[in-house]
Amino acid sequence: MGTSASRAVLVACGATLCAVAWLGINVAFNYGGNISGLFWTGARVPLPDDALPGHTQRVADPVGFDGQYYHLVAHDPLMLRGFMPYVDNPSLRWRRIGLPGLAALLAAGSDRYVDFTYVGIQVVFVFLGAFWLCLYAETHGATGLWGLAFLAVPAVAVSLDRMTVDLPLAALTTGLVLYGEGGARPRRVFYVLLCAAPLFRETGMVLLLAWCLYCALRRDGRAVGLGAACALPAVGWWAYVYSRAPVDEARWLSYPLSGIVNRTLRASRTPPRPCGSAPRPPSKNWSWRARGWLCCWPSTWRGSAARG
Repeated sequence: MGTSASRAVLVACGATLCAVAWLGINVAFNYGGNISGLFWTGARVPLPDDALPGHTQRVADPVGFDGQYYHLVAHDPLMLRGFMPYVDNPSLRWRRIGLPGLAALLAAGSDRYVDFTYVGIQVVFVFLGAFWLCLYAETHGATGLWGLAFLAVPAVAVSLDRMTVDLPLAALTTGLVLYGEGGARPRRVFYVLLCAAPLFRETGMVLLLAWCLYCALRRDGRAVGLGAACALPAVGWWAYVYSRAPVDEARWLSYPLSGIVNRTLRASRTPPRPCGSAPRPPSKNWSWRARGWLCCWPSTWRGSAARG
C-alpha cells in the first residue's frame, strides 16, 4: 500500500471513529440502547406488528422520518411479507433498494440482525467516502485531512442521525469523481460504482447519464456502451418494483425550493385566522409570515437607507 493510500486509511479510520462514537452516544442516551430508534419511527405510524415482534423503538414525533420506511424495506426487500400498506410511497422506497437490500442480504434475512447490519453498512460507507475524498484531495495537491470533511456533507449527517439512504450515494459520488479521472486507477472500479449508484437513489441515474453524455461528446463509443450497460441492474429492479407496487406518487420534475413556494401559494388563498380560532397548520402560518415580511421589507429598507 502506497504512502498516500496509507494516509487515506488513517483519515478514513478517524472519520469512522467519529461516526461510530456519535451513533453509540445517540443510541445509548436517546434510545435506551435500542438501535432501532435510529430509524426514527413515529409514535402514530402503523407497523406490521405480527411480522416485527415489538422490537422497533418509537419516538415522540408522531409522524417519524424517512428512515422508518427504509427500515421496513430492509425487513421485506422482495415485497413478499405484505409491508407495502405501511409505507408512504412503496414504489419510491423499494426502488432505493441498495442499502436496505444489502442489509437484508448480509443479515441473511434475519429480523434480529438486519438493523445492526443496516447501521454497519452506513459506517462502512463513511469509511469509503472519507477514504476516497482524502485520495482525491491529495491527488490535487491538498492535504488529505480534507477526507474528514466527508462528515460535514449534509447527506452524511442526516443519514447517520435518521438512517436515510443518502450517505451511501454521497460516498459513491465521491468515488465516481475520483475514479472517473482515470490515470493509474482501475476504471473497472468506476463502472462498479456506476452500477451501484442508481440502486441507492434515483439521482444515481443522473450520474450515469452524465457519464454517457460526456463519453458521447468525446466520441468514445465503448465507454458509452459500458455506461449504458451499468443501468441494466437498476432498470431490471425498477421493473420488478413497478410490477408489484402501486404507481409512484412522487413529482420528479420541479424547480429548487418548489415545495416551500407551492405551500406558500396554496396557503395564501386562506386569510389569517381570527383571534380565538383553531391554530393554523405550520405551512399556512409560514405563508402569512412570508407575505408579511415581503410587504414590510421594502419600506424597512427605504427607512434604513434614509437614516443612513
